[in-house]
Amino acid sequence: MEIRPFFLVCALLLGACQSPLIPVAASPLPEPADTFAVLEVDRAPKPAARLQRPNYPLDMRRAGIRGEVIVRFVVTPEGKVINATAIKATSATFAVEAVKAVSRWSYEPALKDGLPVYCRMELPIMFKLNEL
Repeated sequence: MEIRPFFLVCALLLGACQSPLIPVAASPLPEPADTFAVLEVDRAPKPAARLQRPNYPLDMRRAGIRGEVIVRFVVTPEGKVINATAIKATSATFAVEAVKAVSRWSYEPALKDGLPVYCRMELPIMFKLNEL
């Protein structure tokens, strides 16, 4: 019996979906020296607008694969996202899409002592089949 390449790829991808989150970034990008963790600020960054979901890769959706990505990024005092990096993911394909989406987000900046500051955040991005 011949195994067709498409079915082999699907089987490999489905097997990967069952695996836990694996590290993807060897080392996060350098961040500004005066960057604070979320727990160190008086007010955490707040989304300035509705956060756009990442694109669900069509091949992963067709194969029925769900996933998760942990994205680390810095919100600047101007509310822009910089240094977005996937630090863990169930798939590199999902990691790419999650980082693209997070990089487009904007926030009201974090405040420390009443002043806007750089703030490091980590968020899980879920890829679920029942969401568009």
